[in-house]
Amino acid sequence: MSEKLIVSWDDYYKTVEKLAIMIDESGYKPDILIGIMRGAAPMIDVLSRIFKLKCAYLAVESYSGKGIGSKIFHTVSKELKTRNIPFDFKFSEKPNHIYSIVKNLTIQDYDRICCIGGDGSIHEIINGLMDRSDKNKLPLSFFPGGTGNAFVRDIGFLDTKKALSRTLENKKRKIDIFLCKTQKKQFYSFNIVGWGIPSDINILAEKLRFLGGMRYNVASLIEVFKKKQRFANLQFNDNTMKDNFGFIMACNTIHTGKGMKIAPFAKLDDGLIDLLVVRNVKRLKLLSLFTKIFNGDHIKDTKVEYFTTKQLSIKSEKEYPLNIDGDNKETSPITIQVLPKEIEIFN
Repeated sequence: MSEKLIVSWDDYYKTVEKLAIMIDESGYKPDILIGIMRGAAPMIDVLSRIFKLKCAYLAVESYSGKGIGSKIFHTVSKELKTRNIPFDFKFSEKPNHIYSIVKNLTIQDYDRICCIGGDGSIHEIINGLMDRSDKNKLPLSFFPGGTGNAFVRDIGFLDTKKALSRTLENKKRKIDIFLCKTQKKQFYSFNIVGWGIPSDINILAEKLRFLGGMRYNVASLIEVFKKKQRFANLQFNDNTMKDNFGFIMACNTIHTGKGMKIAPFAKLDDGLIDLLVVRNVKRLKLLSLFTKIFNGDHIKDTKVEYFTTKQLSIKSEKEYPLNIDGDNKETSPITIQVLPKEIEIFN
C-alpha cells in the first residue's frame, strides 16, 4: 500500500493563512471568492472570514491525468511489439529535453516520431524539427498524455486506440504552423499565441498545479475578475488597432487549454491565422464571454472581433508575457507569420 500524507486541521488552517498572506502581499483585492467543490469548501470558508468577503462554490466533475502517459506508453508499446514493429523510446527528463532529442536525432534511422505528451511536448518536437541543421523532417503522431491536450482534441486523437490505428494505417496530412519572432528569439507555434489575459491565466495556472487539469479554468475565472487592460498596437492585413486590449489571440487550432473552443472556425491547413480580439470591456462582460468559450458561442458577442490573416504584429511599450502553445515563453513585441502545410502528421 502506498504511503499516505496525513494533514491535521491545524496544519490545514495554517497553510490557508499563509495563502491569505500571499494574496494580501500581492496587492490583489478580490471582490468575491469562488471555491471548486468539494475540496475547496473549507479553504474558501476560512479565506472568506479572513478577507470578510462573500464566497461562491462551483460543483465540477474533475479528471485526473496522473500517470496517463505511462498507461498510454504501455498500450502503444505492447501493440508495436505484437506487430513486430521495431521502435526506440526516450523519456523527457527536463524542459527542452525533447527539443534537443529531435534536433539532434539521426533522422535517417526512423520513419516517424510519436509523442505521448501534451501541447508543451508537441511544441518542443516541432521546434526541434524546424531548427535541424539538415532541414530534414519526419511525419509526427500524437497521443493524449498531457493536461489540456488541445491539439489532439482538434485532430480527434483523444482516444489512444484511434490514434494508434491511424498512425499504423499511414494516413497523413500536412498542417500549418506559425513562424514567430520577438526581439530576442525566433521560434514556431502550432496551437496559439496569446497576449494579455491568456498569459496571465498561464502564469497563475502554474501556481495552481495541485488542481490538475482544472487549474486552467480556475485561473481563467480569477484573471477575468482582475480585468487587466494593456495598450498595444495591433497590425494585420491593412488594419491598425491602437487600443487597450483584454486579450489578443492568434490561433491555428480550434481548441486551447482544457477544452476551450477559442477559435471555432480555425483549420489546421487553410494557410490562415484566426485572430480574436477583445478590447476594453467590463468585468461582467469578460466573465460572460469566458462561460461561452467551451462551446464557441463567445464569438457571437459583438465585443469579440474575429479576423483571419496571414501575418500580424503586436507592439507594446512594455514587454508583456506571451502564451505560446499553452506555456509562457518570450515577451511582446512579436510578429507572427503562417507557414502553410509545413509539418506532416498522421491523421
